[in-house]
Amino acid sequence: MDVVQLPHNEPLEIELTAGAGPSGGTFSWSASGAAVQWNGPVATVTITQPGSVSVTVTYTVNGNMCSDTCNFEVVRVELQIDSDNNNGYGLPDGSAAEKEVADVAGHPGKLILVNNGDHDGDGIPGYADGFNLIPELESDEQSEGTRFVPMRLRTGGNVDFEEHGIQFVYDASPPGEVIAAESPDGYQYTPAPGSLRIWMKDGDQLRDMRDVVDGGDFISTGQQYAPEDLGLPAEGGEVILWVEAIRPSVTMGDHRISVHVGVLSDAVRLTAHGMQTVNVGSNGVIGGPGIPNLSHPTPVITTTEFELINVRASSDNISVLADVVVSGTIADKFSDLRPGPAGVIDTLYVMLNDEPMALHGGSDPVSISVVYTKGHDPESLLRPYEYSGAFSAVIEGVEIQPGWNTVRLIAENSRGLRGFSERAFELTFDPPPDQEIDITVEFLKGSKSEAFLVDLFVASHQGPPQHFQGKCTQVSPGVYEIPGVLGGFIYISDTEDPASADLFPLSITLPDYSLSSATIWVERVDPAEPIFEGDGLIEEHHRPDWTGYVFDIEPVTNVDASLGGVFEAFLMEWIGPQDMLEFLQEIEFHSQFDNALGEPVALQRVYEVVEWDGRALLSLQKSERPEIMLALPSATVDVVSDEGLAEWLFGVWLFTNGFKQGFVDTGIDLVDTVGAVAKLGGHIVWNYNPVARKYRFYIGESVILEEDLDRISVTLDVIQTVATIVKEFLAQQQQDLFYAIVSGDVHVLNVRDKFHRMAMEFGVELLEAAWDALAGMNEYQKGRILGRITGEIVLEIGLAVGTGGAATAVNAVRKSHVLARVITKLANLPDSIIPASVKARLPGLQQYYQVIDNAEEGARAAAILRRIEQTEDLTGIDRFKRFLDYTSAPNRRRAVEMSMRPVMNKVMREVYTDATSLTDIPTVQQLRSLKNSAQYRPRLVNQDLEIHHTVPEYLLRRLVQIENPDWSWGQVLNHVESIADTMPGMILHRADHVGIDAQGLASLHNVLQKGKGLYTPRPHSIGQLPFTKQQILEGLRDGYDDWGRSEVWPWMKQWLQQSGIDTVGY
Repeated sequence: MDVVQLPHNEPLEIELTAGAGPSGGTFSWSASGAAVQWNGPVATVTITQPGSVSVTVTYTVNGNMCSDTCNFEVVRVELQIDSDNNNGYGLPDGSAAEKEVADVAGHPGKLILVNNGDHDGDGIPGYADGFNLIPELESDEQSEGTRFVPMRLRTGGNVDFEEHGIQFVYDASPPGEVIAAESPDGYQYTPAPGSLRIWMKDGDQLRDMRDVVDGGDFISTGQQYAPEDLGLPAEGGEVILWVEAIRPSVTMGDHRISVHVGVLSDAVRLTAHGMQTVNVGSNGVIGGPGIPNLSHPTPVITTTEFELINVRASSDNISVLADVVVSGTIADKFSDLRPGPAGVIDTLYVMLNDEPMALHGGSDPVSISVVYTKGHDPESLLRPYEYSGAFSAVIEGVEIQPGWNTVRLIAENSRGLRGFSERAFELTFDPPPDQEIDITVEFLKGSKSEAFLVDLFVASHQGPPQHFQGKCTQVSPGVYEIPGVLGGFIYISDTEDPASADLFPLSITLPDYSLSSATIWVERVDPAEPIFEGDGLIEEHHRPDWTGYVFDIEPVTNVDASLGGVFEAFLMEWIGPQDMLEFLQEIEFHSQFDNALGEPVALQRVYEVVEWDGRALLSLQKSERPEIMLALPSATVDVVSDEGLAEWLFGVWLFTNGFKQGFVDTGIDLVDTVGAVAKLGGHIVWNYNPVARKYRFYIGESVILEEDLDRISVTLDVIQTVATIVKEFLAQQQQDLFYAIVSGDVHVLNVRDKFHRMAMEFGVELLEAAWDALAGMNEYQKGRILGRITGEIVLEIGLAVGTGGAATAVNAVRKSHVLARVITKLANLPDSIIPASVKARLPGLQQYYQVIDNAEEGARAAAILRRIEQTEDLTGIDRFKRFLDYTSAPNRRRAVEMSMRPVMNKVMREVYTDATSLTDIPTVQQLRSLKNSAQYRPRLVNQDLEIHHTVPEYLLRRLVQIENPDWSWGQVLNHVESIADTMPGMILHRADHVGIDAQGLASLHNVLQKGKGLYTPRPHSIGQLPFTKQQILEGLRDGYDDWGRSEVWPWMKQWLQQSGIDTVGY
């Protein structure tokens, strides 16, 4: 009995020919299990089903008959696949067209996508996912969204499976031989040699990588299988198998799968193709495949000149001015990729001390025009539209301040990414010599009830005398205004007549004599005449402006510039047979996500494939150059589902991987030279948006559309560095690392990207508070929450400086503003993303940031002081000394130098508030020793910080005199000199002490003198003060309260009591 195999192109037709004699007879044919047609001795047998077939031929001649019978055993061993590519991932339809090209050399057969993507976004390529390659991992147990190509195996008839079994022959890549090597960015996978795999299950099902004969789901090459191994009944039937492509084809149809049962066989062909990302080196050389790295390309400003010159006082001597001289060039790798205006930086923004620079007397921000050129080189991958900018400018008349001044140049590209170049300069000054001044006041006529006519003579050895004459009018009880004198007033008891008094003070402002509300006491020189004389010594703190000062300015740092950020360009490469390129017309990308408002946003881009250096690379339509792509932090927020969160719970990378996951929850964009293409996810990430790809092939007259759904991920090298630093700081509470973070000390942090340094600097308190609230969580969960917080901060910084346009680009990035928005956003996220324990810490931080919002320049310094307070057992001035020590390095000093005034106010307020005994408060002598020490003096003097007696000495002398009425004036002076420096002291900025600027109008001495009438006596008044003890004590008590420092009075009162001044009742 012959065994016949049913072919693909059913039915099977067999032609039989009979021979018989003598001639002249007739033939007749009959068949069972088949149909037969004949013409004489020739018959055609048509077989459509497997089974036993019997064909009988009968010959009749001269009334005699003879017959013969032929028996066949028809069997079916058939493979079916969608060879005509009209069913996508559907089952093969078994059509004639499909069968006709199933195993034709040179024909592509079934187009199949290489499973090298990441369909479920767990950071594991498809060929290593879904079969629990690493038992400790949970994320590789299933690969949702992965689809394999179905292949049908059909058997039928009396097939001798016992003798031969079923055997598949193909270029197999065993799943159990995938190499998984640990690396700093998780596992790196390499598939075993081979091109295909055959499975019992589809790609999204939980699969067992063992061979079927061992109870698994993988079908090996060359292995003999019984029908029941494959789920086939012995009598025949069909089973659906699933084909996975591991490597691309070299030629069309070169991936061949054949099935054998003894001599019986069948085969189908496949062509594997797909997409992979390939990195591009900084030299433009295309490298091998790999996961893209997160980029953050920023402009690079190179200065050839960066100086502050021509320091001088303003025309009104109120301000100090300088000219800024800068020149240099700008380069920007992102602009090199963009044609036209999108690839241009034509303006530099200028900041001075973290505020937009403006000319003196103006408010409009200063900017510098940039002269630029744009190239066009179609042969260049990284610089097809090379940008080159140059600038040179002299900005005249910029107001600077004593001490450190930091000038920052900012360049912003069309993506809103910013680069900077900055330099710090220190302004020092020498005041003019102390000046003696003489004043004569003569009342010519008048009385208290009417205006006095007054002659006023002011003379100094440094200038010609000035004479004023006019009516002296009483403007309020005891206050008389001197005409012609700016801020000139006489103060006297309301019961006295100025012309008949013996002694009274004048308050006088005369810029020509450097007098600013200076109090000078005059006394009668002739009992018979209302003529009064007085003199005074004008010292530095009396001077109202910068008249006579000599300035010097020197750079205190080298030029510090951003390094261009991270630029990790990559290309999309089509992988497949070269002879198939002519049929590949276009590849379309399509993705959709929800924005922060929950609105759907769709992105679409159509690419062609160009051959470049022997590789098939994606290109924009009508372009001959491969399209460079970048993965950038998103400028918009996409809503991330909290379902199916990753559980990357293995190895030492728990915290780091969680941190990356949380960071990428805030969004990453895939960007080409036109704009955003899709939303990406980070390596070791579950939740991000899939990207649909459509491949259009034109083969013959057929249009073949093939679709794929993938999730493109990126590596996060910068984020990994940030995560490591954050973990090191939070877990080990390293002090020096904290101070490096808050001051942006790049030399310690080693984080190249400015945005991520700012994120750590801005968010250090928030991260610290969150860490404390995460007790009991595993490392992955902690990392994810802290990564999300960091990502939100980076996003807010990026939005603040990158997407607001020119109007907002020059605004300083305020820590308090950024963190307020972040805290609000975190509070509104689900508890599954930001736990309630973390949210409970947010209101306290919100209050903290509101406080520093009122003194933003002190934000970094406030963070350092707060840290010292929380972690070190230091109080009072020791805390301030530690602050100075921790910020002594140039990079850290620059970060806080301009904050010394609010820092000192905060320190002194805390000293008096936190003290539990008088010994907790530094004395004047202790503070003077601090200020005069070689270690601290330069910083304190250059920032105009002065030592203040909490009880002014002239008032202390009067109190001692009242308390000891029998003492001589010399005894009073000697006693005060012996005790004055033991009183509680304060370090105050000169403006807060005596008032030299707009803020100083409410200085302590102004409050005491003008508000409480406690005027400074003339130098040689020998104790002839009109103040009573009640006036002085109430004036001090109420004056400190009005000044906003009521915490000082209780300790001052206690010291006075200990020093022999009765303060009971006050």
